[in-house]
Amino acid sequence: MRTQEFPTRVGMNRQQEELALKVMSEPNCRCRPVPFFDDKVMDTPKEAFDKEKEKSGVKFEDGKWTFGGAGVEGAGERDGFARGISPNPATSTEFNEAKKQVPDDRKVFLSTYTEDELKQNGIKLFLSENKKSGYGLKGDEIINVFSVEKGAGEKVMLDAIKKGGLKLDCFDKRPDQARGLPDYYAKFGFKEYKREKNWTPGEPDVVYMKR
Repeated sequence: MRTQEFPTRVGMNRQQEELALKVMSEPNCRCRPVPFFDDKVMDTPKEAFDKEKEKSGVKFEDGKWTFGGAGVEGAGERDGFARGISPNPATSTEFNEAKKQVPDDRKVFLSTYTEDELKQNGIKLFLSENKKSGYGLKGDEIINVFSVEKGAGEKVMLDAIKKGGLKLDCFDKRPDQARGLPDYYAKFGFKEYKREKNWTPGEPDVVYMKR
């Protein structure tokens, strides 16, 4: 039951107002591909949203990210594809410096490479413009994915896949966790193909995944 009445906006009937209030209270309402007010003058046309989705070539269907559309190949080179991830590799010094932002309890999930090792292994490194997120590519293997910026993890993974990342490894979830890293990476089409016991007894297995 409503406890407060809102005055009807100019040019908006009660049904439109109720729809607007409902939509604006939902998460990510600005991204919804439906009109707010069903008003051809005020609304962004649905065709505009469809055009942006086609341009990006990225879709989220059945709980997984999929790729397609004419805009995929050019998007990464033009603007970093993930809107904030630099299309140009970072230096080993910049990358290791940025990783220092990761909290100590999460650094265990990152492989340790010196600057010389990064260079000797031919690892390509990428950082977001604000240097709060990044990853490395060792051939087609995605390594050292990190982000200290809320909501940027998906952008990092999408960019890594766009640049050729096909496999990765991570620790399995702990017994007290409902979901773990393998579940997260499965959203992007990665599937487990083998696993190994952790070198530390009692710790989660190492899970190897590929697309």
